[in-house]
Amino acid sequence: MRPGLYRNTAESCLRVLLPVVFLLHLHNARPVADFRRCASAICLGDNTDQNVVVTERVLEDLYLGTNAPVTYALLRNNVSNYFHVDETTGKLTTRRSIDRDRLCPESGLCCTPVVTPERTHLSQLVTSRQGSVCHLRLDVAVTASHESGRAPRTHFLKVQIRDENDHAPVFQLPSQIPPQNAFSQFKYGNAKPPLLVLNISEAARVGHHTLHLPLAKDLDAPPFDVQRYEPDKATFPDKTFELKTPKRELQSPGGLGVGGIISVQDSVKITGLDLLLIGPLDRETEPSYEFQIFAVDGGLNTPLTGTLSVRIIVTDANDNAPIFEHRTYEKSVKEGEVGIEILQVQAVDRDEGANARIKYKWLPEYDRFGVDVDLLDREELTDLELRRLGQQMTPDRLVQLQELPNYWFRLDPLTGSIFVHRPLDYETKPGFVYYIWAVNPIPPTRDGFDQGPDSSKPSKNSQSTTKVIIHVSSYFYPYLLLDSQSHKTTR
Repeated sequence: MRPGLYRNTAESCLRVLLPVVFLLHLHNARPVADFRRCASAICLGDNTDQNVVVTERVLEDLYLGTNAPVTYALLRNNVSNYFHVDETTGKLTTRRSIDRDRLCPESGLCCTPVVTPERTHLSQLVTSRQGSVCHLRLDVAVTASHESGRAPRTHFLKVQIRDENDHAPVFQLPSQIPPQNAFSQFKYGNAKPPLLVLNISEAARVGHHTLHLPLAKDLDAPPFDVQRYEPDKATFPDKTFELKTPKRELQSPGGLGVGGIISVQDSVKITGLDLLLIGPLDRETEPSYEFQIFAVDGGLNTPLTGTLSVRIIVTDANDNAPIFEHRTYEKSVKEGEVGIEILQVQAVDRDEGANARIKYKWLPEYDRFGVDVDLLDREELTDLELRRLGQQMTPDRLVQLQELPNYWFRLDPLTGSIFVHRPLDYETKPGFVYYIWAVNPIPPTRDGFDQGPDSSKPSKNSQSTTKVIIHVSSYFYPYLLLDSQSHKTTR
């Protein structure tokens, strides 16, 4: 090996790199790679096919004037798996197709700025604004016949593969992530954008609540990987959400040595993709949002993009109070009738689900006025309950109970129907005025049981009232009898 032959190898290659062109000979001959020698390196383009002739004679500069027979061989390693050399002629061909983006998952030749120690002697990376170049080390053993008895001379040959922007960014949802080291089938992007469905409560805090989106994957190396994210301006709700892309600067070590990396520019890595809530939500006005997010790579002239469809469903919060259909309900009832339905009050709630459930109660909550009051709403009482109620019933207590609505009437808490509970008497009480409360029930506990109406106060804006007026009409209507002869009047 001549002194200085491999000096400044990478710098020389960067100046003369050209895309590879395949020349097809007539009569079905093998394709030949129009490669350029960069000092001791061979420069190939991305996506080189199988059985491509790289060079007719490897290391021809060293053994060009040698008349004695020379035997060539490749030392076995991960790089040599991609090449074949004719032991007699030194013709170097590709054993398998070479895709720069598949070197890492296929053979562990990870040409990335973070080079693992066990791979530094086989692969390196040089980056620039025009793309990245992956350096592979190919060890060639040469034995000359006139040097019989001596160990073969070993030379290392740098094979440089320039990355092309041949992969589009791809969004993959958690359920669509392929197995580890699997190669993406979406070489030119998603055939159909994946749909990500997210839920957000309409009570979410503006300026604080964040929805996390998945980052897109691009198999190309910098700068042809994902460089930015942008929303579809035609559909993105920019008054409600803001797209955030936190970044982190990556400092690459400089210099060229064993496993060293040359970096023309420091890269910036996007570490997250978030939607920040910047405007209030109202499910009743805008129940959902649908838009698209684009991932754009670093292609110089025609950047490739990947698309993510996003659907945000606004879930309900208990922000609407039940509203009665009428502010006042009025009804006339004949005395003596028991058990009949005389009236139904009804309220509506614009919320949905559990937040739209309504229960009806007398106002104020008369069942708190004593243990015996709880028995007034019961249609049938047991003997024990009757005895207990009779023991507590005094004339004064009876007068107090007769002032309560549930002494005379029964209210169905689910339907709002009002039934006559005890016989009405016009002479005793000709009319009643009560108020009914429509409330959202307290949410169930973690064990699934309802907390009950008395466990705590209803939440804000979850209640409303209506007025109920009931008139009692007598069977015996007053009348006048006029005697035309005596001119006497009888009532």
